[in-house]
Amino acid sequence: MLASFELKAAESRLKKDQNARIDREKQRLEKERILKERQRAREQEREEEKARKRQEEQAAEAAAEALREALIDNNRGVFYEEMLQALPLDESAVIAKGIRRFADKVKLPPSAGATLMAQDAPKNGPMLFEVRTAAGSFTHAGLLEFTQAEGTVALPRKVIDKLWGRGQQPQGHVTVTYKFLEKGQFVRFQPLTRGFHEEVGDRIRDVLELAVLGCCTLTEGDLLRVVTSAEDEEERKEYGLRVAELKPGVAVCCMDTDMEAEVVPSEETEQALKEMEETSRRLQAEEAMREEQAEQAIFDAKEAEAEKEERIRQGLEASLPSEVAEGDARPHVTAVFRMPDGSRHKRRFLLEQPLSLLFTYSDAMGAGRLDIGAYSLVTQFPRRVFEPPTSAARAMAVDGAPSADPTLAELGITAGQEMFLLEHRECGMTI
Repeated sequence: MLASFELKAAESRLKKDQNARIDREKQRLEKERILKERQRAREQEREEEKARKRQEEQAAEAAAEALREALIDNNRGVFYEEMLQALPLDESAVIAKGIRRFADKVKLPPSAGATLMAQDAPKNGPMLFEVRTAAGSFTHAGLLEFTQAEGTVALPRKVIDKLWGRGQQPQGHVTVTYKFLEKGQFVRFQPLTRGFHEEVGDRIRDVLELAVLGCCTLTEGDLLRVVTSAEDEEERKEYGLRVAELKPGVAVCCMDTDMEAEVVPSEETEQALKEMEETSRRLQAEEAMREEQAEQAIFDAKEAEAEKEERIRQGLEASLPSEVAEGDARPHVTAVFRMPDGSRHKRRFLLEQPLSLLFTYSDAMGAGRLDIGAYSLVTQFPRRVFEPPTSAARAMAVDGAPSADPTLAELGITAGQEMFLLEHRECGMTI
């Protein structure tokens, strides 16, 4: 019996072990399947990324080729583009050679000259170039000579100022590209500071011609330096002229051409006008805000006054004794009040009640927006005028205490119906 039990127990343990091994094998196979799927997914992502990069490279190459073709077409069959180390030009050496138009001329290496001459670039006229930094700043320049060290380009001050800022030094590499530029037809200059117009006066045409004469090209955003021709060197002033607009394009050739020129108010003046306009707008906004606040204050005051009047009206209405019931046998009169605003109000009063209750009721109904004590009650046929009672009389009438306030009967008002008009008084309430 014991042996049979032990046999069954061993068989049960064996099945459990087998099931455990089967489960572990299933888990191992599942992990391997998941790992393989992840590996395939990563490989697919890498392939897709490679394909995307290939497409981007192909698109960039196609765009570059299209740009190159367009450039060659614009340049009438000439193409030159090279990245060169930017260096400052020794302008004193250029001046010593007696070269006049050098403000924007660059020196290129001999290899650039060989490339351009092989394409017969001089057939298009003066050789002109776009000079662009990696940051995207660009301008244009003419050619001084092909004597610069290989891998470098010498840039004059005008070009350096445009690419890196006034007074800065050239940094890093620039891309130099041959460009055919149309001859300029129109240029608009803007002085940086005030006083240019007043300083040059009638000589403005000569001053502008002299400034442009030193350049081969103009690009929108270029900065030209103009020095006034005062006899005393210490009195000479330098003005910066920004090229604000050009026609027919954003860059033009300014050699052997007549250009229409215009000088607009200086950037300093423009900034001052802008600040004045901003100040004017701010003052107008502040004035509008003050007016709005004043209107709001008036509105709030009226609201507060209206709330106060409403509280007074409610207090007066609450202070009135109960109205005489319809059909009451006691002598009473139905008083109809015609207000100045056209409204009408009606209430029954005992003839033994004081006159002040009529004024209290009229005030509780708003009195046609007349102030308390500022009106009389008037009957028409016959005309009788009832003046408002004193404050003390009103209080005693409300409390029911005896007072000098006459009753309606004592004033000759009889049972039935009586119309009362509210007539404005010049004097205020009697205290």
